[in-house]
Amino acid sequence: MCKAEHIKTFLRGIGAIAVSEAKLRFTSDGLKVSAVDPANVAMIHATIDRTAMDVYSAPEEELVVGIDVARLYEMAKGFKDKEPVELIVEDSRIKLKNKNLTYSVALIDPNAIRKEPKLPEMDLPMKVVLGIDSFKQAVQAANKISDHVILRCDGDKFYIEAKGYVDAIKTIFDDTELIEFVKAEAKTMFSIEYLLEFCKAGNKLDIIDIRLGTDYPGFFSFRDSAVELLYVLAPRIENV
Repeated sequence: MCKAEHIKTFLRGIGAIAVSEAKLRFTSDGLKVSAVDPANVAMIHATIDRTAMDVYSAPEEELVVGIDVARLYEMAKGFKDKEPVELIVEDSRIKLKNKNLTYSVALIDPNAIRKEPKLPEMDLPMKVVLGIDSFKQAVQAANKISDHVILRCDGDKFYIEAKGYVDAIKTIFDDTELIEFVKAEAKTMFSIEYLLEFCKAGNKLDIIDIRLGTDYPGFFSFRDSAVELLYVLAPRIENV
């Protein structure tokens, strides 16, 4: 049992990369989903931490069920954010319920769902941690003139910038504006469309932790103490 807002953020985060079906894992640490988008551009590793749940019971062996992400999210939206909600697997169905209301939907055979991706192991030297609102504002500004954005660090400051045919925009962050900053030279271009969807999904979380190299996939972890939406996004390779 946990607050409805945690379940909604978790499911919205998975749906942000157009994943319609996913394997939901009930583990000793909490709920987990790993999935990749149909275009193979982005993947997500989403978790609700066990400590965020007032009551949590999972079998000794990990339970894996298949879920319709969009349908379950629509069900979750029927609850108020702060309401405690139970998530129950029973009789080949998954249920969301509180003392007054119960939604249920049939499970999907997990063997019929696309194989879960493994989190790639990469040595990404640059790390920034900042508030989600600051990151979202910079990406939205870049979206006014381009469909792609460059994230880079020159070893001193962190930049989010975009160029149009006749105009350009740049947001600059230094140590005073960042929660954490591991400085290293890095530069990668990404699709703004994906980053905007990530921001919408993680809108109610606290911070974003970004790891970058140069022309490598980027790691974008939107999180608070209860939920983490970790996205891995492939770079857009062009002359930059």
